[in-house]
Amino acid sequence: MRHKLCNELGFHAFFGTMKLDRGMTMRGFVIGALAVAVAVLGYLYWDSQHNTIVKLPGVEIKKN
Repeated sequence: MRHKLCNELGFHAFFGTMKLDRGMTMRGFVIGALAVAVAVLGYLYWDSQHNTIVKLPGVEIKKN
C-alpha cells in the first residue's frame, strides 16, 4: 500500500495534478498517437525522397 501511494504521489507531483479524469487521459493518448503518426509519415516521406543508403568516397550504394 505504501509503495502504491508513493508511486501515485510521484506521478502526480511530476504531472502537477492530483486528479486525472478520463477525458484528460484520452486527450493525451490521442495527442501522442497523432505525434507518432506524423513522425512515421514524415520519415516515410523523407525516405522516399532519398535513395542513397551509403555514400562514402569512392563507394555509393543506392536503393532500387
